[in-house]
Amino acid sequence: MFEYSNDAILVLDPDHDEILDANPRAYRLLSYTRKELGNLTLGALFSEDIARLQSFALAVVEDGFGWMDENICQTLVSLASVNEIEVFRPTSAKPANSTRRSYTVACAIRSMAAVA
Repeated sequence: MFEYSNDAILVLDPDHDEILDANPRAYRLLSYTRKELGNLTLGALFSEDIARLQSFALAVVEDGFGWMDENICQTLVSLASVNEIEVFRPTSAKPANSTRRSYTVACAIRSMAAVA
């Protein structure tokens, strides 16, 4: 599902300013290779919107799910006709030896532009 989705999916760690993973559609939408995207921070990718994105992600931590149909991220809107950004917190427990907090989030970006 992750690999073949028509939605761009990013797995984010807002607490550590990291992009942990992305599916092939995300690479195409954002015009980055896997290696290039893996080397970017959230702040570098969403520089003008990082505070809003982090605030939205933290709200998702509280609620477990979030959905927006407004322009939360101008970077994405400028790259494609982004209509929805859906964010959810995985329900799996954090491994005991993990230093990460349990609010790594997945972000599904739905674009109404033609799929390339």
